[in-house]
Amino acid sequence: MSKRWDETSEAYKKKFASNAKKRWDSMPEADKADIRKKATDALRRSSVEGSKAEKFLRDELVKNGHEVVMHKKGLIEGENFEIDLFLPELGVIIEIDGPQHFTPMFGETHLRNYVKYDSIKNGLLIGKGFCVIRLKYLCKHFSGRVGRDIWGLVAPELKRLEKKFPPKSKRLIELEIK
Repeated sequence: MSKRWDETSEAYKKKFASNAKKRWDSMPEADKADIRKKATDALRRSSVEGSKAEKFLRDELVKNGHEVVMHKKGLIEGENFEIDLFLPELGVIIEIDGPQHFTPMFGETHLRNYVKYDSIKNGLLIGKGFCVIRLKYLCKHFSGRVGRDIWGLVAPELKRLEKKFPPKSKRLIELEIK
């Protein structure tokens, strides 16, 4: 389905988006509020429990003999940020960035704040000697294929890091999953 959408003409995508906007605009406010609440609840739940991608990756890492701390807080004294996945024996942090990290889904101001916060977080972590793997998650839904693709991207990076830890200038590794 994703491949089909990618192959769809821009004219059709614009028409589809226009029709979706019309449906949204004609929807009763109570229905819109319900959809917004469900979306917000899902984001809150995944921030506490972990997203499907985070849980999958944690399970694969554990199966492959890694110690994994999920949603680690307090890694750097005085900083309040949370790490998606922390591999203490390797000094590796894995962040899975959903669309709010690179699209203005909550507005331009929120996007600027995410970008700034992520940049500061990367700098602090790298400055303290950690390696940061950022996975830009572009998939609409998690599936077995997506999980295998994620593991196919992350596993070789970890193997490389196990052999030789990089200098500071190469401790930010950016990956992308579609």
